Order: sequence, then C-alpha cells, then structure tokens
Amino acid sequence: MKSCFPNPQDPTSKPLSPNPIITISIPTTTLSSLSDDLLLECLSRVPSSSLPSISLVCRRWSLLLQSPSFLYLRRLHHLIHPTIFTLSAPFAASLRLPDDNDADTNDPLWKVASCLPFPVASLDSLSHARLSAIGSRIYIIGRNEMFCYDVWSGIITSRSSMIYPRKKFATAVLSGKIYVAGGGSRAGAALEEYDPDTDTWRVVAQATRRRYGCIGAAVDGVFYVIGGLKIGAALENEVTRPAAAGAEAYVYASSMDLFDVESRLWLRSRAVPGGGCVVAACAVAGYVYILTSHAVELSFCRFDARRRGGGGSNGKGFGEWCRIKSPPLPAQVRLDSTVRFSCVGVENKVVLIQVSGCIDDLLRRSGRNVRGLKEGLVLVYDCISGVWSRGPHLPEEVPKALLPVANRPVLSYVLEQLELSNLKDLIVVVEGEDAAIQVGGWISNAYVDRLHVEVAAVHEDVGTAGALRAIAHHLTANDILVVSGDLVFDVPPGALAAAHRKHNAVVTTMLCPAPVSGPTESGSSGGKDKIKKPRRYNIIGLDPSKQFLLHIATGAEVEKDIRIQKSILRAVGQMEIRADLMDAHMYAFKRSVLQEVLDEKDEFQSLKEDVLPYLVRSQLKSELLFNGVPQAEESGNEKVGSQNNQAVVSQIMANASTPSFHELSSGSSGSTHVRRIHKCCAYIASKSSYCQRLNSIQAFSDINRDVIGDASRLSGYSFSAHNNIIHPSAQLGSRTTVGPHCMLWEGSQMGDKCSVKRSVIGRHCRIGSNVKVVNSVVMNHVTIGDGCSIQGSVICSNAQLQERAVLKDCQVGAGFVVTAGSEHKGESLARK
Repeated sequence: MKSCFPNPQDPTSKPLSPNPIITISIPTTTLSSLSDDLLLECLSRVPSSSLPSISLVCRRWSLLLQSPSFLYLRRLHHLIHPTIFTLSAPFAASLRLPDDNDADTNDPLWKVASCLPFPVASLDSLSHARLSAIGSRIYIIGRNEMFCYDVWSGIITSRSSMIYPRKKFATAVLSGKIYVAGGGSRAGAALEEYDPDTDTWRVVAQATRRRYGCIGAAVDGVFYVIGGLKIGAALENEVTRPAAAGAEAYVYASSMDLFDVESRLWLRSRAVPGGGCVVAACAVAGYVYILTSHAVELSFCRFDARRRGGGGSNGKGFGEWCRIKSPPLPAQVRLDSTVRFSCVGVENKVVLIQVSGCIDDLLRRSGRNVRGLKEGLVLVYDCISGVWSRGPHLPEEVPKALLPVANRPVLSYVLEQLELSNLKDLIVVVEGEDAAIQVGGWISNAYVDRLHVEVAAVHEDVGTAGALRAIAHHLTANDILVVSGDLVFDVPPGALAAAHRKHNAVVTTMLCPAPVSGPTESGSSGGKDKIKKPRRYNIIGLDPSKQFLLHIATGAEVEKDIRIQKSILRAVGQMEIRADLMDAHMYAFKRSVLQEVLDEKDEFQSLKEDVLPYLVRSQLKSELLFNGVPQAEESGNEKVGSQNNQAVVSQIMANASTPSFHELSSGSSGSTHVRRIHKCCAYIASKSSYCQRLNSIQAFSDINRDVIGDASRLSGYSFSAHNNIIHPSAQLGSRTTVGPHCMLWEGSQMGDKCSVKRSVIGRHCRIGSNVKVVNSVVMNHVTIGDGCSIQGSVICSNAQLQERAVLKDCQVGAGFVVTAGSEHKGESLARK
C-alpha cells in the first residue's frame, strides 16, 4: 500500500494545488487478452444456454471449455450437476442426481433429452454400443461407427470408427483418451486407444486374455477389463460359455485384467472373491465396484484400486477386496440373459440400472408373487454411508405418437397428408413433457426445412378440449383444423377445410366408413377366412343433402335409445340415420365459437364426446334478445315457436352456401328479435379412401396389416416382386418364406424353415428356426426362440419368447418373457 498524499516531512514534496488536474489513462482490455486462469473465471459464470455460442468464438475458447479446470469451476458455481446419460438409439435420456449443494433433492426425474439425429443406417451398428464421457461430450462407440454427442449444443458428429469391429467390449477413459479391449475374435487381443484431439485410433498393446462381453473401468492410470466370456483359442469364431468351457472359462467370468496405460504393461490379474459371473462393474472414488451373480444369490464387492506407490508390472501397491452390502433385490434371483443390469459411477455413488427383463416375471415363474420390480429399475448405493436407495425408473421409450405402423411413426401419416395439402404451419400437442421432447426431436429430424411445427406439452389426462384450452393463445387464424395424431388416412385435409369455408360453418367434421375389425385370413392351414365384423362407432343424423350434421351419438350413447328433437324433423322433413359412419376425429372449427364454448363450458374435456355433440344439439336453438336481455326460447306459443323454427331451418337448408343465413332477424316496434343460428357440417370420405384411428390394440394390428396390404399406397415403400418388403440388411435362413403383404425390417434375422404371413416384423429382431408368424405385429429387438408359433398377436419391443411358446390372439408387453413351452390364447401378457 502506498499513500497518494504528499509527505509533509519530505522537503522535496510539493503541496497540492487547490484544483489539481489528474489524468488517468485506462488501457483497453479485451477478454481475449486475459490470461487463461482469468478467462476461465469469466467463462465459467456464463449461462448454460450461451455455452454453444461461446465455443464457436475461437479455438482457444473451445479448448478452455473442454478443460477439467472449466468443469471444476462450473461445479464450484453450482452450474453443473452430476448427471447420468442413457441411450436407447435413437432416444436418449438424462437423470440429474442431487449433490450436496443442491436445494432440490427430493424428487430427481429422468428427462428425455431428444430423439438424437443418427443416420438411419447407423442404428444397426449401435445395437451393442458402449458410451464414454469426456467433459461435456459423450462418445457413442458402435461396431463400425462412432459418434460424439455434445450435451451442451445437442449436436451429433461422426468420428473415426475403431480399427477392429467389436461388440460387447470393455471401454474406459483415462487422461482424456478412450481405451477399448475385447469384444470379438476379429479384434483378436488388440487393445486400442482413441485420441479425441486428433480423432485417431491406434493399437497400443495385446491383451493377455481375449474376452467377449467384458466390462471396462479406470482408476489411477489403470484400465480394468472385467469379466466376460472366453473367446476360444482353437476355433476363432467360437464363443464358449463358462458352463461349457470348463474351469478356464469360469476364470474369465470372475476375474479382471489390469493395464497400465503409462508404462504400456499388463499388471497381475485379480480374481473376484467368491467367484461367480460378473454382470456389472464401475469405478467410483478410487475403488472398482463389482456385482456378481452366483447360482442362487448376488454378491457386491469392491476392490481398492488406489496405488500406494511404485505399482510396477507386478501390480504391487493396490489395496484389498472388500465384501459389501448387496443391492436390495429378492433373494435367490439369478441374473442371466433374461434380466440384465448396467452400472455407472457418479461422484461418491454407484448407480445400478436394470436395462432389460423383468424381475417380477423371473420370480413369477418360480412361484413367487412379488411386484414392483419392473424393467428400468434404478438402485443407488451411497459409498460413504453404505446404504442402498431406490431411484426413479427409466422413462418409457416410445410415446403413442411414435408407435410404429409399418415401421414408421403413426404421426408421420398425419404430417404427410397435411404437407400434401400445403398445410405447413402446425402445432403438435403432446401430453407430458418427456413425450413432447421425444416427439419434437423426431419431427425436427424428419421434417427439417419441410414443415414449421411447434410442439406444445400439456398436462396428462386433460383431454382434447383441455389441450386446446392450454394452447388457445397460440391460435390466431379464423378457422383451425384439428386432427388426431393417431389417425392413418389418405383423405386430403384440404377438402375438409374447403367444405368448411364454403358453408361458413361453425364446425365441420370428417366422417368415414366405419372400419371392420380382424384379420382376413386364419393362421391354420386350409382354414376358411375369418369374417370381419363391422362395429358401431357413432349414430349419425344427416340432412337429405348429406352436408349438414343434425344428430350425433358418441361413446355410451351409441348403445342407448335414439332421441331426436322434433324441431329438427319438422324443419328438415326427413333425416337419414347412419350407423356405418365413424367420426374420424378431424374437425374444422371457427376459432371464435370454439374458444367461446371452451371458456363457458369448462367441464368439457373431449371434442368428440362433449364439444361436437353440444354444437350439434344447439344449432337449431336460438338466443332471443329483447333490448339486449336474453330470454328463454320456450316463452310464448309452442306451435308458433315450432313454425318459426321450421321456417328458419328451411331457410338454412335452402341458403346453406350464403353467408347471410347465419343471423336472421325480425322485429316489432320497441323490441328486436335476433335469431342466431350456427351450422354444423359433415364431410363424408369416399368408400375407396382409407381412414382409421390407432386407438386400440386391435386397431394397431389392423392398421399395420392394411398399410402393407390393401392400403399399401400409404406406406411409402417399394414392394418386391413377391409383394412384400424385406430390408437389405435382413437375413433369412434356409427354406424360410416371407409371404405377400409382409414386412421384415432392418437388421432382423430369421432361422431356417420359418414362415411369415401378413405380418410386420421390426428392427433387429432375432427369430430362431421353425417359427411361424401369422397376422401379427412384432416390434423392435424382440427375441423369438425355436419352434414358436405366433398368430394374431402383438409383441412389443424387447420381449422374449422362449422355445416352443405358442401365442394366439395375445398381446405381449415390452420386456416380457414368455416361458418355454407355454401356450396362451386371448391373453394380455405384461409386467404388473
């Protein structure tokens, strides 16, 4: 510190002038001229939304944002939090875990990040991908491709693939580089290293043991390759399981190899105490935590991987094994290919995530009735307190709008028809924020530069009327078109809009022929075709011109006695009652009237069951105004009122296309009669058009069959000479037949002597030999064992059918396991 005032004892000092003039020169300083430590202090405080833009300023800033110091400062400022990232391509989700400085620690929830923009051809190579995180970037390593996902910008970029194709391999990150080992005979014993800065792979060592299905972890400069199966030495392509390969293979499943990345040396291997088969492992705070499965129990232990000096090739300096509390799963649960877990370390916690199968089903098969352990179970182990706790379950994978119809999201059929009618300014309303993010991500990837779509999330169970209330401030046009997202059709929406404007109607609804339900052929050989039974959806009343909607009964009212207003019959003379038409849930509304009804009738929840019937019932009722005061219509002579009503409605029908019919007035001295009547119109689709809603399991089956059958014009695919669709990457065994009106999609494999008739099979399914699939829908990643028979059923994603299972007219939920040799007819098989 130095005084700015003169020292009076100093003879050389001069006294201050009464009005001193002080000139201060302030040098100009920019952020770029700051040193790295000061610049990091500034950058670490910017909002998260600005990080993608900041990384583009210059290479120096981009490198600083990827440095460990930047992440450390962000964490100090409570701007980043421990987060788990999960991938089920193309969908991703993240779970923010509470930390010590987090005020909101009560209810962490999974948030669906987006539908990641992977190239379609890449999904097959990602079926056994591994994930590695370096800073804010997640590297998704597939067999033949690798991608880098920047969680700040949401951008995916392609990176160099591994030198050797692998699957089910071990991977870990050390000193900002990725290491992989194991995972197939083609890779041999090669251990590869990836440098993100140069985007290059290189082989740095040869493994002492060749493993398949192994797990990777990294602590203190050592890469751990844990568990897995032995790749046979005699036969290069043989993968032997522990039970069949003897003691040597058993050693592989319960041991780990250690590689020192600095010295490029393999250290002494370690055996897991108690043996067993390693099913999950991760590194946390200097320890390697391992979950092993035994014949009748699970065990959980940790290895002290902190090096206490020296280390060297003999592996000295490590700690010991310690048996710790096992996860709170039912006793005598054996984890196998049916139920699988993944493990990840986050700060001082081990997070165990069930990635497939259902423990409820596993226990039910052994006669035990336990509930609550579904697929997606998340368990969290606190390494400090030693306590296990339950985390939030993994989110559902596919919202209804993205359910596959001929392996395309059902919503794509709606958007395609709107685009063909040049209706490109759209609002897609989705129940639930997570589902809205998934749908929005898919739309942005599939319809980039084609449609202007705004995705709005509303609360669940608000109904269609409640959804329109929630987005009312977004509706500005005079007329709006409302289409259900589960509608599959080829009727031009523009035709409905034109009819609506022609008649100046309050509402115009599209009516289409009621669909018949059921397959057109039986699965038995030589059997006769099943008869499709028509179903009653609505009771519709139309005027003689079939342009005006005079009566509609929906829901439970369809089964009741029909009640028709006398005034309608007097007015129109005759009414045509139709039970063979269905309200397609496509409406054109006059916005002002719709918003008025929604505001006044806040109890209305459904457009189809509340708003539309109300508008139809009230279209012949008038509002009488005497000097501006509403009066009841029934006052006065009923006969006169009926005659007036008849005259008014007759004029409506006679002058339907004139804009002046909407308000008819008459009056006498001292009062004014204004009869305000609105029009409800109908647009009837031709019998040759296709229109169905995916609002039931039976409809899901019917629509899938139709789109690859009689309504194949909707699919957008090119059919083969055999009138079927088989993806080039699909594999067929010897003497396997895929009949007409069938679809076998990418990456799926079928064994020998299989038969597929009028069915849709999704992506990456594994089907054994002698399997029959008839009139069924099989979604993605389904495993079907040898000798299974499936007829008239829906099999959801990740389900497993063991050998010789027989299903007829069943629905199998996602992840459900159908036991070997079981027979089911007309059942719904799902986790409870």
